[in-house]
Amino acid sequence: MDWILIHQWKNPSQPEDLSEDPQYSGRVQVLETTGGSSTLRISDLRESDSSEYHFKFTTQGFEWRSVLPGTTVTVTALQVEVTRIISVHQFDTEAELKCLSSCSPADHVSYVWFKNKQEISKQQLSTVAVNFSPGDIVSCALRGHEDHQSPSVYRPKLPSVSVTPSAEIMEFSSVTVTCSSDANPAANYTWYKDKTLVGEEPQLVFSSIQSSDSGEYHCTAENVLGTRSSENIHINVKYTDKTAAVGTITAVVLAVSVLAVFLWIRLSVLWL
Repeated sequence: MDWILIHQWKNPSQPEDLSEDPQYSGRVQVLETTGGSSTLRISDLRESDSSEYHFKFTTQGFEWRSVLPGTTVTVTALQVEVTRIISVHQFDTEAELKCLSSCSPADHVSYVWFKNKQEISKQQLSTVAVNFSPGDIVSCALRGHEDHQSPSVYRPKLPSVSVTPSAEIMEFSSVTVTCSSDANPAANYTWYKDKTLVGEEPQLVFSSIQSSDSGEYHCTAENVLGTRSSENIHINVKYTDKTAAVGTITAVVLAVSVLAVFLWIRLSVLWL
């Protein structure tokens, strides 16, 4: 008896044989008994294994596959949710966390909490209160499955700032300044120029940068667990030939205008 897999996004009339799928290599085992029953065992279960599974019975001259709906398997990873902020201090934040599991009933599941990869709670509850200092990471796991921890939550790390293009910044050119920080939950970004708020997006975009845009810039990355500021960067906008050309043209136009007025006055006097 062979097990086959039907992905929801593929044509059910063209099933995929698990024994031929490299994603299942070394993780699939078919257990058959003398009574004719068959069991599919998948080890090292992954979220990508979520799908609809069917079986196919084959002999040397016969093949049969049920037309009934298959067995649907949904694999979800544990997630840590910040449910509320208890207190905020200068160097740390106390938060209440909840370990989210799709296991049912969830009340019968025992949890393990880790801070900086060390177990921190013996209560085995889905919620815990934790103090977060810079650099702290917190994750959870199910009791008995400590090797499969959830993604960690943590405060934003030191933001990095990049300027595109990285060459000299010339007036009237297009410039993009990007702020990025590793954080979970994801960070929100704020931009400052000389301590004045100038943007609330990860990117600060100048479609035609001016000399007045020169100055000291920095960004902040913030999530519910804390805030981190980047180092200052100096943006120096240089004049271009276009600037000089505009000035020259303006001076020439002004000179021609003055000359024209002068000649008009002279001619008016002669005519009199």
